[in-house]
Amino acid sequence: MKCSGIGKRDTVSCADAQICPPACMCTDTIVDCRDRGLAHIPSNLPGSTSELRLEQNQITFIPSKAFHNMGGLKRLVLYGNNLTDLPIEAFHGLENLQLLLLNANQLQCIRRGTFDPLTKLNLLSLYDNQIKSISNATFHKLPKLQTLHLARNPLICDCNMVRSFSRFLKKNIGKSFNKVTYLKKWLAELQEARGIETVERGVNCQGG
Repeated sequence: MKCSGIGKRDTVSCADAQICPPACMCTDTIVDCRDRGLAHIPSNLPGSTSELRLEQNQITFIPSKAFHNMGGLKRLVLYGNNLTDLPIEAFHGLENLQLLLLNANQLQCIRRGTFDPLTKLNLLSLYDNQIKSISNATFHKLPKLQTLHLARNPLICDCNMVRSFSRFLKKNIGKSFNKVTYLKKWLAELQEARGIETVERGVNCQGG
């Protein structure tokens, strides 16, 4: 962008304007890159972005610190891609993120610390993946979390996982109707399938 015939203040403003990635459409602070056949996260995303839509692409990997310059991002939509793994620093710098949709991917596990930077997150969707295990304390640093979707995953339920979710429920119960409704119901189904007694009573696993 070239500016001419304007004052110094306007020149600075013009120079600071950020260009929309070629494969995307940008409206105000919304960057829409959905359903473009993308295999990678676009580079040079505007730092002022508040909503980034990357759903229905062919993205297989999120590089560490891919969004480090996007501190104002509030909504990140990544469902319907081919993600199989999340680096621990995948969401580094997203301290203002409120919504993260990762459903309908191929994620197999969630490492401890992956979501730790997301201290303002209130909705996390992980349903319809291939998640078999979730590390202890995966969600314990998400104080604002209100809704957690985990359905349609082949989770292997063992004592460690149930204890972890038990602590999570005890810490957050009463803060959110959605949290108790979705997560507690899901845990009850796991308990019934695995012969595990009520979480609130201290977890007793039968058969290991």
